[in-house]
Amino acid sequence: MNLRSRTGLLSCVLFSALAFSTAIAAPTEQQLQAVPLHKVIQPGVVVPGTPKELNASITVRYGPAKPQRVLLLMPGYLGGAGDFDRLARQLVVLDPGLAVWAVDRRANLLEQRDQLENASDAELARIVRDGGLLRRPLPR
Repeated sequence: MNLRSRTGLLSCVLFSALAFSTAIAAPTEQQLQAVPLHKVIQPGVVVPGTPKELNASITVRYGPAKPQRVLLLMPGYLGGAGDFDRLARQLVVLDPGLAVWAVDRRANLLEQRDQLENASDAELARIVRDGGLLRRPLPR
């Protein structure tokens, strides 16, 4: 079985399992928001000419710290770990022994999120209205 067939099969299995189990008892919004998650940045291979803090890999981990099982999800070309947020939370609520780890793009280390995370509601509205953040030079 080739990789495309396996990926399609896994997608069907996950979709079927989720559809079946949500038909039994769909997780509530409160349950989904209660799922523990944390971002893990792991040092990676040193690439000459790359700032040290960018030589890393990122996973967003949902569920228990010491799970019985781990499901690793990898986004597509322009995707990121956030693409799996709702699915990961649903799977963990439906199977508390499961942890879902979503791999994030290395390029996300270039994002300057501090402006968003520390912004007031008025500042967030300005960012949305004006179409972006103030750009700063990359670290050297």
